[in-house]
Amino acid sequence: MRDRRLQSLLSQVAADCELVLRGNQIKQLNVDLHQYSSLTYFDISSNGLINIEDNSFEHMGKLHTLIMRNNLLSNLNNKTLYGLKNLVSLDLSQNHLTVLLDNTFQYFPKLLELNLTGNFIHSISGNAFSGLYALDSLHLTSNRLMAIPVVAFKNVKHLRFLNLEGNNIHHLLNYSFGNNSMLADINIANNDLKIIEDKAFSGLENSLESLDLHQNYLPVVPTQAFLQLEQLSKLDLGANRISVIASNSFYNLSHLEVLYLNDLNDLTKINGLAFNLTHLRVLHIAFNPLLRYIHPKALYNLPALKVVYLNNNGIHKFPKHFLPWENLETLDMSGNFIDCDCDAQWLLDVFNEISNNKKNFIQKSLRCRSPKQLLDLPVSTLKPSDFHCHKLAYGYDAKHHNKTLVVVILSPPCNLLYHKPLTTISVHLHILPYNIG
Repeated sequence: MRDRRLQSLLSQVAADCELVLRGNQIKQLNVDLHQYSSLTYFDISSNGLINIEDNSFEHMGKLHTLIMRNNLLSNLNNKTLYGLKNLVSLDLSQNHLTVLLDNTFQYFPKLLELNLTGNFIHSISGNAFSGLYALDSLHLTSNRLMAIPVVAFKNVKHLRFLNLEGNNIHHLLNYSFGNNSMLADINIANNDLKIIEDKAFSGLENSLESLDLHQNYLPVVPTQAFLQLEQLSKLDLGANRISVIASNSFYNLSHLEVLYLNDLNDLTKINGLAFNLTHLRVLHIAFNPLLRYIHPKALYNLPALKVVYLNNNGIHKFPKHFLPWENLETLDMSGNFIDCDCDAQWLLDVFNEISNNKKNFIQKSLRCRSPKQLLDLPVSTLKPSDFHCHKLAYGYDAKHHNKTLVVVILSPPCNLLYHKPLTTISVHLHILPYNIG
């Protein structure tokens, strides 16, 4: 329905149907809508709408969905949308709102979802959300907030989903969500966060299940702030300034199932017992270009682990027993360049086992960086004989009557036998040609 003559259109619409006026050029909404008192769905998005006359919706008490996204609205007050007492969903995204005044939404007792994404909101008055007794989801993505509007949030006590992605928040104070004990999902990604105080999430111990903090400026894992979040099941800390994942960084997150540690451009190492998460099922540690070292026991005690992404890091060696290989269903190690020496030969056994069990194993881009003759070759194409392995044995040197350490080097291009008496370090090393056969 695309016509610029609003009044003419309205006269042709049945009073009890949904009304979609998306993509016209309706600049003002000041017509009498009382004849559409049975309307339940109204979409007037993408019109360049600048102004809504007070009380325009006074007689539309049955409306449950109102979509006004992608317009030019810059001001709202408590009379702008007066009368919409049964409204359940309100979309005001992509407008030009800058402030939310007290009591702007006071007449929406049944509103469940409020979308204010993509405005220019920098200030929210303390009673802006007064009257939103049932609000479940609040979207404040891509605005200009510099702090959590703690006072304003006191009026939305039943809030379960809060999206603050893409603002300018730089500091989470203690008790930032102290009035919202039902919050289950918080997204504060893509802000300027540098500091999270120890009690920032206090009050959410029994409710918070998902927390997204990716693309911020956190220098360390805020372990103390997470300490009481025993119900947390999903956590994203990607794209922060974290350089080391220390031991017990995720202490007491006993229900954590999914963890993202991707795009950490400063991450260099992961220490032993860094995780120790007995319910962790999915682990993403990918696209961390400076990550060279993972402690052999960094991933110790992860009995529930099924999916692991270790792709596109700077890892040169993978410890043999650092993952529960037999339990994994998906494993991605691609995009790493490793030392293809004897310490890496065990990877072939893992490849074969996972392949035989038809598990999802992505390793074709796992390549050798050394030795020179194997440079850039996919590890999956190598044979056991390609690895530089040494077999050690003790023998007896009859000539010198000494116990001798015999080192047989099995790798090509030549095979050598080394004799070194163990009784003294002053004896010269004898290097003799030896055909292993």
